[in-house]
Amino acid sequence: AGDPMLTVPSPTYLLQNLYDETMLAHSRVPIHHFDLYRLPSDAPPTLERLNLQASFSSAVSLVEWAERAQVSMPDEHLAIHISAIP
Repeated sequence: AGDPMLTVPSPTYLLQNLYDETMLAHSRVPIHHFDLYRLPSDAPPTLERLNLQASFSSAVSLVEWAERAQVSMPDEHLAIHISAIP
């Protein structure tokens, strides 16, 4: 982000963190960071409140545990899968 002192906490307990251009020294677009690991059992209402589709169209969207969302990712997206090597 151009600022080595910028704290970027995991949104694990909040499900979503938003970073706009005023927080990021070298970014001209907002960044929406989602961590869906703790997505509650009432996922559809919660997902509606998160409004992922709006984020996909207006921001760089980072989605951890995206498979829990059961929503379609945009046609143009980068999927990164990380697994432990035994």
